[in-house]
Amino acid sequence: MQIDIPINKFLNGKFVLFAALLIFEVGSAVIGSASSIGAVFAGCALAGSGGSGIYVGTISMITGMTTAKEQNQYLNIVGMAWSLGTILSPIIGSAFADSPATWRWTFYINICVAAVTAPACIWIIPSAPPSISLGVMGVIKVFNYLGAVLFLGSVVSIVTMLGFGGVVYSWDSSQMIELYVATALLLIIFALQQKLHILTVDRIFPVQFFKDPLMIGLWI
Repeated sequence: MQIDIPINKFLNGKFVLFAALLIFEVGSAVIGSASSIGAVFAGCALAGSGGSGIYVGTISMITGMTTAKEQNQYLNIVGMAWSLGTILSPIIGSAFADSPATWRWTFYINICVAAVTAPACIWIIPSAPPSISLGVMGVIKVFNYLGAVLFLGSVVSIVTMLGFGGVVYSWDSSQMIELYVATALLLIIFALQQKLHILTVDRIFPVQFFKDPLMIGLWI
């Protein structure tokens, strides 16, 4: 049986949002101070998961704090902010990379922004108690750890493949072929784990949406 319970349903939504923010900032600090490609990968994994949590947490908090008529307006503002970030990030990053500050400040700047804005958000954003009480062990058990690891591994493999292909290694090299195989295997195992609920009662990927052409179109 599928449960598909959002994390904010059994944890305080405000706590989830700021926990995601903390993970994102730790990831930014790891990337900015990295001295090896492995540290950069680890930092990107942290920052990526934290950034996703910030986005989803923000939407959840806005949905809970506004009326049905207000939601579209405020969610549009969130979408505009993320769109502007997507456009401006390469410009700002390139400016830092070409300046004495170096590329590292592309990530350190995130910590500076959070240091200014987070305290205000902590004070302004109301608490959002969970609607489902599972207890500590219940919350631990409901997480789909295996699915998260498989999904993260597949994403890292895809990003590595696209970043290394034709730059570090030729597309037909043995290293790239190994990446192709690893990426395919991780995606297949992840799909099976989600379909068969292996080691979880919950799924992190909404497989049922594949039955809805509209949802597939929106996802693409």
